[in-house]
Amino acid sequence: MQVVSNTRRLSRALKSPIFIKSDQFLSPDVRVVEAPLTSFQWRNLSIVSSQNSLFSGITRGYLLPMEQHTMRTTMTLRAPFSSEASIVEGGSTEVVKELYDKMLQSVNVKRSMPPNAWLWSLIDNCKKHEDIKLLFDILQNLRRFRLSNLRIHSDFNCNLCREVTKACARVGALDFGKKALWKHNVYGLAPTIGSAHHLLIHAKERGDAKLMMEIMSLLKKNDLPLQPGTADIVFSICYNTDNWQLMSKYSKRFVKAGVKLRQTAFDLWMEFAAKIGDVESLWKIEKLRSESMKQHTVASGFSCAKGFLLEHKPEEAASIIQVLNQTLPDAKKSSIVVELQKLGSEWPLEVIRHQKEEDRKALAVSLTSDIPAMVSGLLTTGLQVNVNIEDLTSKEGEYVDGSTTRGTLSHDKFAFEGSERELEDVGHLDFGCSNYSSWEFVGNQTNSSHTAWCCQTPFDQEEKAYYYVTLNGISVGDKDVPLPDGIFSMISDGEGGFVIDSGTT
Repeated sequence: MQVVSNTRRLSRALKSPIFIKSDQFLSPDVRVVEAPLTSFQWRNLSIVSSQNSLFSGITRGYLLPMEQHTMRTTMTLRAPFSSEASIVEGGSTEVVKELYDKMLQSVNVKRSMPPNAWLWSLIDNCKKHEDIKLLFDILQNLRRFRLSNLRIHSDFNCNLCREVTKACARVGALDFGKKALWKHNVYGLAPTIGSAHHLLIHAKERGDAKLMMEIMSLLKKNDLPLQPGTADIVFSICYNTDNWQLMSKYSKRFVKAGVKLRQTAFDLWMEFAAKIGDVESLWKIEKLRSESMKQHTVASGFSCAKGFLLEHKPEEAASIIQVLNQTLPDAKKSSIVVELQKLGSEWPLEVIRHQKEEDRKALAVSLTSDIPAMVSGLLTTGLQVNVNIEDLTSKEGEYVDGSTTRGTLSHDKFAFEGSERELEDVGHLDFGCSNYSSWEFVGNQTNSSHTAWCCQTPFDQEEKAYYYVTLNGISVGDKDVPLPDGIFSMISDGEGGFVIDSGTT
């Protein structure tokens, strides 16, 4: 009878019910009545709780009398919700272990949900993989308590899952983070795409394409809807790891799912297509972009300009850059000059590197001709352009044959003296001043630091690498150099003549 009386008194002390609010994942903070220890032995009882008591349903546990001398319990008793000893042993941090023990005692001994603040604090203090291990163990215990004692079958809300996966990513416990993305998991976590973003960002920061693929696979298996932010992260990982195959795969998946891509995603997608020289894909992406966005950004506009250069259309490339210069606000116009420098120095190297070995030389020849032509078109429109010759050739100012030059490229109107000593207007030409060159001459490598002037002239091109002309004579100052007549004349079989190096060899 004394035991029954004590049981009723404990039930009245814990009479206040637990309310589960939609905006919280645990019960609200309630006053917990500590159960004192006595010299009596614990007794195994079967207790049927009342409707308003803390317990719901039939629970087996241990109850203690309350009249004797009391002391606060510190031991963890084996009960239906306790964890294996190996889980709580090891290298966890002290504060996490302390919170874990308190929460475990609350559900297993006191049969009450612990305060929300304890779980939040445990999540925030996770520093090691062992801490995450304890976190997931207590989540499993809390879920069991909700099911068995409170008859709550729903998962915790999605806010908890996001914070848990964030902690997993922070600590590097990716095995547990991936477990949180499974629907109907044993931890009561409700996964969302926001939870997956924490793991994807972790993959982005480390350039881990493999982890990204695993996360994307989990999203598909668990029917988690993709979002525009997901595409931003995935495209960035594909671009940074130089994996066009993955970019193509996941871009199709995003488009098929009806995800409304942001401008940032289109910029990366188009930049990547231009970097590898895939003009066909570039124009398809541009078509998708134009359906939802009217104006170009600097990135998308220059990607289109690169596409025109790859199609040998320098005039169209210049036109789209000119449109950018007219439509962009003044604060962003400085970025056009920066992108022009990159187009002349970095992009040719990237796009050539991504071509097949047998196609690289032809593309290099094309770009060293088309990029200056595009620059010329920009100069005629009044856009201030300053691009170095070194930037327009190849790696570190290196031509295809290994020779190098450094200098400044410009553009102006030219007129040459004709046969009758009159000036003949030839229009605008590109010209430059090279202040350093190295070239192969008569079998020897010669380095020159003398200033040399060159200009782009409309000669007939017999081969891709050289221009052949007839040289009538050479003079130094007012004195002609004595040369045999016709020594530099071109003849009908293609022999003879004078070679002008166009800078493409």
